[in-house]
Amino acid sequence: MKRLIDRVGRDNMVIVLTADHGVTSFPERTRAKTGAAAYRVLLDTLISAVNRDLDRLAGAGSPPREWLEFDTGMLFLHDNGRFAAIGLKTDSILDALTSRIIRIQGVARVIKPADLARADTASDPVARRWLHHLAPDAGVVLTVTLQPASVWDVPNVPIAMHGQPSEDDSRVPIIFWGRGVRGGSYTGRMNTVDIAPTLAVLLSVSPLSLVDGHARTEALLR
Repeated sequence: MKRLIDRVGRDNMVIVLTADHGVTSFPERTRAKTGAAAYRVLLDTLISAVNRDLDRLAGAGSPPREWLEFDTGMLFLHDNGRFAAIGLKTDSILDALTSRIIRIQGVARVIKPADLARADTASDPVARRWLHHLAPDAGVVLTVTLQPASVWDVPNVPIAMHGQPSEDDSRVPIIFWGRGVRGGSYTGRMNTVDIAPTLAVLLSVSPLSLVDGHARTEALLR
C-alpha cells in the first residue's frame, strides 16, 4: 500500500478488502462460551460400513471397493453402472443412507442435488449456497449440512473449519477505504457481489452487462 500511495497519491486510491470465507469456531469453545449444541461430526465409520455392505451385495470380492466417497459435506458414488446391472436401485441406496446420516448428532440436513435445484433459493440460503458451490459435473449424489456451530471432524487434528453453507462460514467483512468513501460502520447486510456495482458508481462508470449486485451508495460521499 505504501508503494501505491507513493505512486498515485493517497487521495487517488480506493481499496476494498474482504475475505473468501468465514469460519466456524471450535465446537468446544462454542459450548463453553454459549452452552449451544456444537459437535465434531465424523462419517467415516458409517461410510466404511455401507461400502462393506455394498461390496457384499455387488459381489465385488477383495479388496473392498470405495463405492461411496465422502468429502466435507459432499457424497460421491462410484458404481460405474454395477448397481444397475445387478438390480440395485441407486435412489434406494441413497434414501437408506440419508435416513442413517440424518440421525447423527450434529447433522441438520441431507439433500440430493435434484432437490436443491427445486428449492426456493430466495428463502433457503443453504440450498442457494450449495447450488453456487456444486459444479454441474461434480458427481455429488448427496449434500450433508451440519447444524450451526458444528464442524466436520478431522481425527487427531482439533481444528476450526470452514466450507459449510452456514452463516458463520459465509459471512465476511467488507471494508471500503479511500477517496469518495463515507467513513463509518454499517451494520446492514451487504453481499460481496455488491462490491463491483458500488465501485462503478464511485468511479462514474457503467457496467457493460447486467450484474448480480447492487450499489451501496450509503457508504459513498456522492
